[in-house]
Amino acid sequence: MAERAGVSPETLYKAFGGKPGLVKALWDITLAGDDEPLAMAERPQLQAVLATRDAHAELRLYAAFVRGVHERLAALSALLAQAGPDGGQVLALSEEERMTGVSAFVTHLADTGVLPADADAARLADSWWALTCPHLYTQLTAGRGWNTDAYEDWLTGMLFAGLPPP
Repeated sequence: MAERAGVSPETLYKAFGGKPGLVKALWDITLAGDDEPLAMAERPQLQAVLATRDAHAELRLYAAFVRGVHERLAALSALLAQAGPDGGQVLALSEEERMTGVSAFVTHLADTGVLPADADAARLADSWWALTCPHLYTQLTAGRGWNTDAYEDWLTGMLFAGLPPP
């Protein structure tokens, strides 16, 4: 990588704060699909999800968003799972960030009236965090042979089924 960039490995590591920083930058760019300095919540696809007011349509768009993320990250996630402590550190941080994102989405649903006032938002966020796990995506697509459309349809149904009754 350093050779292709025309710099020494040391220069590359210094620019990213060492190997963990370089791996995290690779993860973030792969997650987003580009190197634009936008938080995931600011990205157009997620903004479209948040702007939708029909609950079923919103969950379908969210499932499509999750699918896209997993399509980009599945191979990298599998590699990092076998990459020792640096890879494990990036994966652990990404799971924290994913929980933050799922929790923010559940909070958004509560704020927009999709969830009943007495809904257990923390439990729903935990459930959806588990359902949107990259490992589950890989198990269903690569392991069980589902195509990505089937995964997205299944995830939409599971998210919708997980909503507490009004």
